[in-house]
Amino acid sequence: GIDLDGFDNDGKTALTIACEKGDEKLGIKLIEHGANINQPNKYGDTPIIIASKNFNEKLFLYLIEHGAEVNITDKCGNTPLIIECQNTYRFTIIETLIKYGADPNIKNIYGSTALIELCKGTYENIDNFLFNNGEQIYKQDSNGYFGSLICWDKRNERMIRYLVEHGADIDACDNDGNTTIKIAENTNKKNIVNYFMKIQREKKKKEKKKPKWNFFFINIKKKLS
Repeated sequence: GIDLDGFDNDGKTALTIACEKGDEKLGIKLIEHGANINQPNKYGDTPIIIASKNFNEKLFLYLIEHGAEVNITDKCGNTPLIIECQNTYRFTIIETLIKYGADPNIKNIYGSTALIELCKGTYENIDNFLFNNGEQIYKQDSNGYFGSLICWDKRNERMIRYLVEHGADIDACDNDGNTTIKIAENTNKKNIVNYFMKIQREKKKKEKKKPKWNFFFINIKKKLS
């Protein structure tokens, strides 16, 4: 019979070529006849990695729904989920990836997660799906950047507020010792600076209200001794 997983001189299989071209009919036909859905080319890219970079939504969804490994990575450590968050913001695909087991907390070789990559874009309508599926908002990339720091760099106020409301620490530092507040203070955006100051005041009030347990236990110990 025909070897559906054979390589050409460039180390490509028929399925990886179909994914490169975005030829959904050929790709689906090859899979239906038994082509290995997770067979990488010589660069280590599997069909789903290639499809995620070539924006054919139908073929991409078909691969996911027929057993493609959703947490496979390219040579830079990018999963299909990270690639989607880097490039297209197609939430139907992102949600489908998570439904089929994509891990939103995987880091690439640069230390970026899906959320951090999403924050680097200009898409403002962050949905709850990353947070509801275990994305850790305090994870940093290789520069020590949190999502909130990246959003500030992009001047994306809506995303900054969203991240803070979901637990981002405005006092956290990047590798150069810069906090979100410090970065904000060096700009002229008074409304977001005032927002951070308000968060800080609320934080200090909560800390003052905390009972001084150490003092309490010391006194109890003295009375018992």
